[in-house]
Amino acid sequence: MVAATRSRVKTLKIDGKDYSGHEDETILDLAREHDIFIPTLCQIDGLSVAGACRLCLVEVKGFRKLVPSCATHVEEGMEVITRSDRLDNYRRMIIELLFSEGNHICA
Repeated sequence: MVAATRSRVKTLKIDGKDYSGHEDETILDLAREHDIFIPTLCQIDGLSVAGACRLCLVEVKGFRKLVPSCATHVEEGMEVITRSDRLDNYRRMIIELLFSEGNHICA
């Protein structure tokens, strides 16, 4: 019987602090492991990644565009920013767009 091997360890920064994660982990997985809040609506454990709500977007230094933390795997040397004015404005806009049609159901 062959023992399962864990993927290679990657070292990266999230909000200026060093963390180690495995290459098969997403930024969101690693953030949740360390109690770093990244908002989500479509991320449900046990279901495949949809990346549809776009609330979990984060900034990664060196990337021009925001990336979905639920679908972006950790990389060596990555520098992730989970809170900024840019992200706050973007997330606010997404929520406003979701509620703008008025066809939502609040339970």
